[in-house]
Amino acid sequence: MRYSVVVPVYNGERFIREALDSVLNQTHKVDEIVVYDDCSTDSSVSVVSSYGSSVRLVRGAGGPSGFVNGWNKAIACALSEYVSILHQDDVLYPRYFEEVEAVLQRYPDIRHVFSVCDYIDEQSIITDRFPEMPERIVRYSFNEYVAAYQREYGVFPHIHRCPGVVTHRSIFEKDGCCYQAEAGHIADDDFFYRVGQYTDAAGILVSCAAYRQHRYSATGVLEDLQMTTRLFRDYSYQVRQWSTSQSLGKAEKYYFEYWALRYAFRSLAGALKQQDKELFNDIALSFRDLKGLLSRQSGTGFKISALECSTRLLGFERMAELLRKHA
Repeated sequence: MRYSVVVPVYNGERFIREALDSVLNQTHKVDEIVVYDDCSTDSSVSVVSSYGSSVRLVRGAGGPSGFVNGWNKAIACALSEYVSILHQDDVLYPRYFEEVEAVLQRYPDIRHVFSVCDYIDEQSIITDRFPEMPERIVRYSFNEYVAAYQREYGVFPHIHRCPGVVTHRSIFEKDGCCYQAEAGHIADDDFFYRVGQYTDAAGILVSCAAYRQHRYSATGVLEDLQMTTRLFRDYSYQVRQWSTSQSLGKAEKYYFEYWALRYAFRSLAGALKQQDKELFNDIALSFRDLKGLLSRQSGTGFKISALECSTRLLGFERMAELLRKHA
């Protein structure tokens, strides 16, 4: 098998060298490393250029195009049959591709392989290790993969994150099977659900990568209310696109509904607290459009009443009335 590692970069000077070194230090060498620079304004290009022919640098034009579009543009540059996207601040452990190769030898029909990962901080110190699992390698059908991905594993909200994923390039050629800008900050989740419709997945349930949590990330620079509001819109997109799916069961659909509701009410409460009537109206109208797609299992009526009581306790009587009007 041939492997391309693509690294989309935008102002990644803090961590890009560590990311690239982690690929170059693999026990099973990859066939190419491609960095797609989305018009960085820091020293990212200089750092990448210092690697010479070991790394192929592609400089985008007209950017920055946004992190999701940057991912897709980076993937489009890959030449190998298997593509692994590595974010500028994450790392792969040395045996990662050796492990992937063994899995693909075992399951040659599979087109998507992931590894669980650890969490590291800005100093690359492991802050949380993925819990030990009963099996080392697991093959998942579509529904099994979605169910596994939606589970929580201690502090880990999913069975894997972005680092440590390899996908056959034929999957990216399927209709709509790319990273969707409309999915926003959960565009990675959205993509993994899409992949599962076209191939079984194989999971390496031993950490072979590390996901970095730090204040400079796309999510780390956002204020709490801004992030909450974005996540409401992201999960609303998930509800809309999967509500009529015949592939997913009720439990998997309810997962999207649950998080859309949770972030809707957090956003409304935040707008009330900040007395931001414009944001409140915007979220309330968006929620009204979404409500018709929610199943009874979501407990919509009860949660609306609960939030209404909370707004009264906060003392924003007029906005409580506005919430009742929109609901």
